[in-house]
Amino acid sequence: MDLQDKLKYYQTERKQALPEKEHHHDEIAFTLEGTILEGETLPIVKIEKFEPYRHFNPTITNKNFSSVHLPLLTKKQFQDPISLENFLVFDLETTGLAGGTGTYPFLMGFGTFEKEGIRIYQYFLPEFGREISAYLDMKTLWAEKNILLSYNGKSYDYPLFRNRLILNRMDNPFESYNHLDLLHLTRRLWKHALPSCSLETIEERIFSFNRWRDIDGSLIPQAYFTFLQTGAMNDIKRIVDHNQQDIISLARLLFYLHQVENNEMISGFPDRELVSMFNIAVNISDLGRIEPIIKSLAANDKKLPNQSLKSYSLLLKRQNKWPQALEIWQKFIKNGEEIIFACEELAKFYEHREIKIDQAIEYTNRAIDFLNIVKEIEAEEESEDIRNRFDHRLNRLNGRLRKRIDKSV
Repeated sequence: MDLQDKLKYYQTERKQALPEKEHHHDEIAFTLEGTILEGETLPIVKIEKFEPYRHFNPTITNKNFSSVHLPLLTKKQFQDPISLENFLVFDLETTGLAGGTGTYPFLMGFGTFEKEGIRIYQYFLPEFGREISAYLDMKTLWAEKNILLSYNGKSYDYPLFRNRLILNRMDNPFESYNHLDLLHLTRRLWKHALPSCSLETIEERIFSFNRWRDIDGSLIPQAYFTFLQTGAMNDIKRIVDHNQQDIISLARLLFYLHQVENNEMISGFPDRELVSMFNIAVNISDLGRIEPIIKSLAANDKKLPNQSLKSYSLLLKRQNKWPQALEIWQKFIKNGEEIIFACEELAKFYEHREIKIDQAIEYTNRAIDFLNIVKEIEAEEESEDIRNRFDHRLNRLNGRLRKRIDKSV
């Protein structure tokens, strides 16, 4: 066979292969209920789905949500109400879990809020190739929004997506976006209450929802590579459903967090969320949000944990709100709680603020007596270190008292 015959052979083989490839893409699009985007590169399957709010949170339709307000949970990153029209929900399924330039997204999911529900757009790559056709189709979405909504997107999805845009020589439209990553908000609320803050755990423990026939996230990269080798679509359909559920759960979580922050829970304000909100308010020194929470707890005969009250008293101290701080410290002593902390703060107050050395000595001695009892009962070495600190304070106070007596003689 000469060179011309060889060329004719390969040209014939290529012409025969193309229709099979196109037919394969049609089957994929049909199975995923999508359409094929034809572009300069390999075809991409675009999937569009509308999920009504009533399917996952009926209260949203009834209340006619148009915005969310999360100044406390976002630690004042978003102080004003945010229109739902500004959000672009964002979630990727990728070829690896480590990130980096060797990883790329094979399924890109986006969601936009509409009056009656959330509209989901997904872009699936049926072949291992460039995804620029998807980016070109997304431009309309990007132009209408200015806030990314994600779950762990700041650490993983967004950096990966940004790298892919660079590699495809595309401008990054998200540079001008704000980014609301709900993982950070859920950690502020539930990091001490839940075994983890994964989205699946939030669904199970907060929403009482379990995914049916879902694919584990750790298996997704290998499932995609298996599809590339065999063409089997079962796991790909599950991955698409998994990505859709991630976007729906992000929307549901956003509404739930808004209801928690603004005390709009239908079944009442959960105590664990209330305490977390109190701790966040203390952390960012938002006294205006603290008092309503204290009143809500008191109305339900609930009390704050001692650690929360300790932090709050120190905030009051920094704000020179001494009567409220003194009330907390004295109540600790009256109830026999946090004795060391309360005595030390009261000793500091009377030594440095009121210049009442006698009372500073009194609270220092009370702390030392308490430490002696603790040592007899528990024999803890840590209490010995604290005892040395109070002994040093007592010696200094006695020295100041002697100097004052000498001057008066």
